[in-house]
Amino acid sequence: MPGITEHRKRRKKMERFRTKIALLALVVVALLSACTSGVVSPPLASGAPQSSVGQTDFTSAVAAVWPSVVEIEVTFGAQGAPGDPTAHAGAGTGWVVGANGLIATCNHVVDGAQTVNVIFNDGTKYTATAVRTYPSKDLAVVKIAAQNLTPLAIGNSSQVQLGQPLAVIGNALNLGIRVTVGVLSQNDVPANYDNISFTDLIEVDAAVNPGNSGGPIINLVGQVLGIVNIGLEVPNLDVESFNYGIPINEAAPILNQLISQLP
Repeated sequence: MPGITEHRKRRKKMERFRTKIALLALVVVALLSACTSGVVSPPLASGAPQSSVGQTDFTSAVAAVWPSVVEIEVTFGAQGAPGDPTAHAGAGTGWVVGANGLIATCNHVVDGAQTVNVIFNDGTKYTATAVRTYPSKDLAVVKIAAQNLTPLAIGNSSQVQLGQPLAVIGNALNLGIRVTVGVLSQNDVPANYDNISFTDLIEVDAAVNPGNSGGPIINLVGQVLGIVNIGLEVPNLDVESFNYGIPINEAAPILNQLISQLP
């Protein structure tokens, strides 16, 4: 029956034609949609970190590091002689670098001290059992009879960028631990302090005062990027926001060396 066969062939051709038309319509719709909605961004990979651009809230970071930043009080000169003009006291800051009672600070905070006391935020006070210093880089490690402390996390100071938010935590003016916030102002800054020449300090505009020395400079996730050691002073000139720290990438190997020398 040739008539029926021809009819079936025409019907199949028509069905194929309609399928092609439908597919073409879908392609056109997709193209129009792409043109009106812009470039489609791929989704973030699973577990990819979220951007921190614009973030300046240090609340969580400060809460995490706060228990591990300590006041350091020192005494110099003759002891047991009230009113002796050769006796005096000083203060600075330290932070936990080892769980077994190891505290990092600056050499000029403890150098020559007869006694070194470490005071935690809860009021717990320890007298140092040993001190090791590295004067040429203004670094020191103090050991106390404490266990199960929480060391601060160490960051990578080579990755810090100009304008990056940073916080300074320390015993400013020996009034207790407090926090100030600023940004990285400059990298690789040369400076001279107490007959020491530095070539690669990091500069921050966060407020720094006497007593901040030895304290940590942290980023938004609470990692230590530097150790406060000096602030710029110019005679007859009111200078603000020129404060410096030793980058942690330079300090860490020296701190490890000092730790290895402790009893």
